[in-house]
Amino acid sequence: MKLYSITIMLIAVVLALTSCSGNSFKQIKNEDIVEVSVWANLPENDWSTFTKELTDDELSNFILLYNKSQYNGKSSGEGGTPDFGAIIKFKNGDSYSLNQFAGKSDFEVVMKNHQSFYLNNSDMFDYLNEISSEFQ
Repeated sequence: MKLYSITIMLIAVVLALTSCSGNSFKQIKNEDIVEVSVWANLPENDWSTFTKELTDDELSNFILLYNKSQYNGKSSGEGGTPDFGAIIKFKNGDSYSLNQFAGKSDFEVVMKNHQSFYLNNSDMFDYLNEISSEFQ
């Protein structure tokens, strides 16, 4: 019986440490989303911001790409002005701003509660860049 209790406690500790480690991000589901809009800042148009709401097919592809991203830790707040990104609005009232960040495949995700983290995904970068280039 004592071995059983120790085993349960060890499992609980491992689960607690894993869930609090911060080495992941929350996956998103289509049924939880109201809309996703892609935006771009275009300097040739006096830095006007252009937006486009994703179609159902584009949204499905975006969700697949987002969920395949690699978590790269908490955001440091550094970066500069992003050229493009996306805004994810959820049915529960939450929202995420997904901003192109630094390199060819990096994004900063800022949540409604102002917590933020980095994601890396070159396929998502190319996909959102392609959609945002439609504005030019």
